[in-house]
Amino acid sequence: MYLYLKQKVFSLTEKFTFFDENQNVVYSAGGSFFSFPKTFRLLKDDRTVLTIEKKIWPLMPQYRLLSADGNEIAFIKQKFTLKPTFEIASQNGNLRIDGSFWGYTFRISDADGNAVTSVQKRYFSWGDAYEIYIDESKINPAAACGIVVAFDNAVHNENNGN
Repeated sequence: MYLYLKQKVFSLTEKFTFFDENQNVVYSAGGSFFSFPKTFRLLKDDRTVLTIEKKIWPLMPQYRLLSADGNEIAFIKQKFTLKPTFEIASQNGNLRIDGSFWGYTFRISDADGNAVTSVQKRYFSWGDAYEIYIDESKINPAAACGIVVAFDNAVHNENNGN
């Protein structure tokens, strides 16, 4: 399945919209403005399907993905490397994110190194826009989108002092 991510440019909080190839909204996500810890809610049809919660004060960024009923489905932890690299402990096994130097392309791989999701920045667009391929047989699309939101927050906002 292919999804296209568009991040809102002028907003007090981070806002993401995931579209299908026909420009229909599949998911939307928004960051909290005054909550502590920083949280994002991933919505489908105006209902929360998952929450992305940033851990408070770790050395490297860490996030928890929580299901709609509050159960942890994944824990994401950034590793200290030159290129953005993350380890993910999930209910479905361990995953890894390997990003390009600037973090505009990355892939989520399973323990065997097989790509389950790949993300490519689309240049020449207003604001950040990405093309996302999700192998639905290997990862839940909502979980993949939650991981993409956490990656974007850690690499593009955390490193800019936001």
